[in-house]
Amino acid sequence: MDRIENLSLRDLRLLVTLAERRHFARTAEEFGLSQATLSATVKKIEAAFGKPLFTRSSRSVSLTPEGESVVRQALVVLDESTLLAQTFQDASAPLCGRFRLGAFPTLAPYLFPLILPSLLASYANLQLVLTEALTDDLLRLLRARQLDAALLALPQDEGDLAVYPLFREPFWLGVAHEHPLAQHAQLRVEDVPLDELLLLEPGHCLRDQVLAACGTGFLSHKRIVHAAGLETQRALVAARLGCAILPALATRRPDSSIRAIPFAPPTPGRTIALVTRKTNQDDRDSQSLVAFLRRLPSLELLLESVPPTERGRPEALA
Repeated sequence: MDRIENLSLRDLRLLVTLAERRHFARTAEEFGLSQATLSATVKKIEAAFGKPLFTRSSRSVSLTPEGESVVRQALVVLDESTLLAQTFQDASAPLCGRFRLGAFPTLAPYLFPLILPSLLASYANLQLVLTEALTDDLLRLLRARQLDAALLALPQDEGDLAVYPLFREPFWLGVAHEHPLAQHAQLRVEDVPLDELLLLEPGHCLRDQVLAACGTGFLSHKRIVHAAGLETQRALVAARLGCAILPALATRRPDSSIRAIPFAPPTPGRTIALVTRKTNQDDRDSQSLVAFLRRLPSLELLLESVPPTERGRPEALA
């Protein structure tokens, strides 16, 4: 027990990070350590618990069953230490220290560059750790206390989390410049040529949102091209291999290779929300981040905001 009590919170963070990354070099780089120092720290942690926590090979690192148990408890300790620090944190200084934020692949590369310059300028002591993963993986990381919050599209059938709606992101149709629809100023959903529509691979929430907007009947009678990611999908559109429904943020950057056309009302789209664990509903960091994002001018100008009546309090994901 004495040896366990000698472990620091930094030791536990290193343990959890190595378990997440499963890679000594990446973990050492993240902590600013040499691999030799990292290995020595891991040996100290294993000695404290009296058993090996990792299985090492020349290519990877994996947890032993004992290691999985220790990491689960370490996450609880780290989460509680964060809450303890927040309890006594100066009320005038939210978003200080480490905050782990996740987003899914069709949102992260377009939203993060838009919000991070202002966010980091407003909160100089914020140590932001970003994670990009599919929705199911983000939910798992939230429950495992490996994320503090995630930006997700609604709805989600998850009653154990809390949601703060932020904004509604409309969809646009991307076509090649030579496409017959390219000269239209606006389109209706009914105008989308379903036999040309490209889809993302299963697992992407945007795929499900597109199917919800367009219906699923066309799936049984067309040759479907599944793109691994949105940028691959954009390249296929530019190569005149089909058309794609794109979220508005993905059409923001200048792109001469395709033409993006907005939809006329009722506009298809998705609602983006900040999602946290219910136990963190009163967390000032999450509340501050929600308030910051809702008043960010660049988002207000580009997107349809969630009505104020829907913004007031966190809700259980329904």
